[in-house]
Amino acid sequence: MVGSNTTEAHPVSALHVKRAVARGAKLVVADPRQIPLCRDAVLHLPQRPGTNVALGNGLLHLLIREGLLNDAFIRRHTEGFAAAREVVAAYPPERTAELTGIPVPALQEAARLWGRARRAVLVTGLGVDEHAQGTAGMRALVNLVLATGQVGRTGTGVLTLRGQNNVQGACDMGCLPDVLPGYQPVADPAVRQRFAQVWGVEPPEWRGLTSPGMWEAARSGRLKGMIIWGEDPLRTHAGVPRVREALEALEFLAVSELFLTETAKLAQVVFPAASFAEKAGSYTNTERRVRLLRRAIPAVGEAKSDLELFAQLAGRLGRGFASDPARLFGEMADLVPSHRGMSHARLGEGGLSWPCPAPEHPGTARLYVGGFGERLGRFAAVDQEEAVLPEGYPLVLITGRRLEAFNNAAQTGRAALLGSPEDERLAVHPADVRRLGLEPGEDVAVVSPWGRLRAPWRAAPDLLPGTVFLTFHDPAVPVNELVGDEMRDPVTETYSYKWVPVRVERAGEEWGR
Repeated sequence: MVGSNTTEAHPVSALHVKRAVARGAKLVVADPRQIPLCRDAVLHLPQRPGTNVALGNGLLHLLIREGLLNDAFIRRHTEGFAAAREVVAAYPPERTAELTGIPVPALQEAARLWGRARRAVLVTGLGVDEHAQGTAGMRALVNLVLATGQVGRTGTGVLTLRGQNNVQGACDMGCLPDVLPGYQPVADPAVRQRFAQVWGVEPPEWRGLTSPGMWEAARSGRLKGMIIWGEDPLRTHAGVPRVREALEALEFLAVSELFLTETAKLAQVVFPAASFAEKAGSYTNTERRVRLLRRAIPAVGEAKSDLELFAQLAGRLGRGFASDPARLFGEMADLVPSHRGMSHARLGEGGLSWPCPAPEHPGTARLYVGGFGERLGRFAAVDQEEAVLPEGYPLVLITGRRLEAFNNAAQTGRAALLGSPEDERLAVHPADVRRLGLEPGEDVAVVSPWGRLRAPWRAAPDLLPGTVFLTFHDPAVPVNELVGDEMRDPVTETYSYKWVPVRVERAGEEWGR
């Protein structure tokens, strides 16, 4: 498990992990913090933030050195191993320990546990994705799966834990800048023609913008209007002041929300959104299982489901359609090969995992049985880029989540039984507390190259010295104002929330309250 505080960020998944450990599975946790699951682990790898590439490369080096590879799988089902092998030759245990901060014996034990396992699963979270080298780090870790053939069998594979519910379903349905539903590329004329035949209008052939690209386009005046559905970027995105600048530069902003969030306050129009309990449709979970969502209560007041709002907007634009979830699902199934065998009637039997290409198909519980079909798994030859702290910013801030709050706490923050999110405290290692001369009960100033804030603090021996930790749940401690919007992964453009250079100092009187 790498980069996932699963107990707090994904508590249901954490229960499955705990049950596996109770049945005899051996858990290895790689994380800068001593997260609660470390108590269930046989080994904790306390790596420095931002060193996932070095960790993956160092463990692959050891797998090669100790003869723990699945040579037959590599030969039959993969490509690029020679190039990866050449790169990881430069990551012996001593150098990997120097880069990651993990002791050599722990690295050796982790490699042996993985390499000798009959079945093994790699679990990753946002602690892998949300780095400037997020994609490279993920690929370096996936190398370990390919090198040992831990894929396509029960109890093997890669489990990527997402940041919110239905992220899988949103991606499946084309909420990405370069694909239509089913990951079909917009650049393919045959794909566009197929959708045009059903929709009556051909999709554009050009790649759209990521959210960072949208903010840049809005600030420059190229993007004039925006509709935001159920997101609060003024709380959840990096570079909050620049996001605000982008939103205020728009000629028109509409927001669909349950509550008047910070982002919704800037909108000319706010659509009253229905909650999950007030609408029908489907969700897709992290194992690709599509399940029906049934309406539990009538929509309150003027609230409308996303589908109803989409249909009404389309009607105003001269392209109206019926807002019937089953009918729209059927249209989607006709257009998406991986979902062609699905329907609301079949989902009512307990759900189906895609690919499900035909009505009689039972769904696919496990991918890559017997290999990758006509394709090959590709090893990544990637190097660790050195992350140098700027002068004057000696600490690394890690941002994360807390069990009692969900995302920006727009909903959970209103639930009294869960407690208030407004008790956020900067976690500081005791050694850094002594070095900084912090006094109990006083606030501190947290300063990055991009912003500053005031917060109470607490001593946290579960951290690595030189790191501090905050969540983004408390509106009084807007941690994302400290995260630079130019620090992001070059492939996905995901912000570097898990490695932010900061300094911590005693808050002076000028801060006020």
